[in-house]
Amino acid sequence: MVENYYLNREFKEFEEYAESLRLWNIQIRKLQRGETLNILKQLNLGDVHLSYGLFAGKTHQVGISPPERTFAFHDGKNSSIVWRNENVPSNGLMIFPNTCELDIVTKGTQNNVYTISIPDTSLFSEFEARQRNINHKLGSTPELIHIPIHYVSRLKSLFRSCFRAIDDKPGLTTSAAFEQDIREEILNTFSLALSTKESCSTQPIGASKSNKWKKIEKILKLSIDSPIKVHDLSQKSGVSERTLRRLFHDRFGISPKTYLCRIRLNGVRHNLRKSTPFEVNVVDIANAWGFWHSGQFAADYKQLFGELPSTTLKGSEII
Repeated sequence: MVENYYLNREFKEFEEYAESLRLWNIQIRKLQRGETLNILKQLNLGDVHLSYGLFAGKTHQVGISPPERTFAFHDGKNSSIVWRNENVPSNGLMIFPNTCELDIVTKGTQNNVYTISIPDTSLFSEFEARQRNINHKLGSTPELIHIPIHYVSRLKSLFRSCFRAIDDKPGLTTSAAFEQDIREEILNTFSLALSTKESCSTQPIGASKSNKWKKIEKILKLSIDSPIKVHDLSQKSGVSERTLRRLFHDRFGISPKTYLCRIRLNGVRHNLRKSTPFEVNVVDIANAWGFWHSGQFAADYKQLFGELPSTTLKGSEII
């Protein structure tokens, strides 16, 4: 079993944020210009793993969820989440099976995301011990369900109380009594939320819209490191330019042209941070990602990340 631990840090860099995440294997793509201040709290108590993330602004997060069953919800009037092409309401509960594909877009100015990961064996034994009649069957595919809003409020309160207690007394991470109390409180609330008759699945994304996105995403994966015009994306996917603009705006809050450019800029930044000035130069990396106009590239890069690409490369020497 993993030793108990607690992390509470602030990050300006999404790459450092993603690298610090335990259990999650994700890439956080920055889609909004300007500097951001983001917060990560993670707590492991026995076989229960809790996390809280504050993501400022628009991001697209892809990767793999933890190897345990994971539940997630978000909170706050300025928090807006799109999960697998579905808008997550304030009473939405996202359910991840073991190590499933992650696809989340944050669109709000202050996106507050809470998660709990626990092995299925422990989860089901806890539910059985409490004699809960779980109306919603936990399957092997990711899904989004609705739970009564007061359970979301209760869970948020439990998370915050737990983190606040450990901030005040770090030694609580080694307390068996504290671990047991938190575990029982959270699992009891989750079992109640899942057993309520008010729980109901959201309407799945329409087949037509889903098929459009499958075609679009397939093309994007093949052309991720080279510029593709909206017109060409429309021609290859069979989706009209007008529909493309609507789909991208609904999902990411930006145009397809802007999204494609910023994804490639994130790719450049990732490569720069993993390299040194002795190994590569900025121009070669920019060209590899389809940027050929050095002046425009540098300006776009600075607008998105707040520094020139050469500064990022120099900074990688001390990372």
